[in-house]
Amino acid sequence: MTAEISVERVMAVLRDFSEFGGASLELVAWELGEPATLIEPAWSKLIADGMLEPAGVDSVFGDPLWRLSEKCRTE
Repeated sequence: MTAEISVERVMAVLRDFSEFGGASLELVAWELGEPATLIEPAWSKLIADGMLEPAGVDSVFGDPLWRLSEKCRTE
């Protein structure tokens, strides 16, 4: 069984995409080379904890984009 992806790994990818307007769950999964189902628990925790904020919608795929929130950038 493959372990879930850590919050820290997800945040590292999101930091890389902040200057480009954010990232979708699927893009983070692609960047990490892991299925989205393994990233989703960390992703959901980041949203629930207020660490991610909506950043728009991907113009190609229509997926919601997210970026690190101000709360995350100051912690």
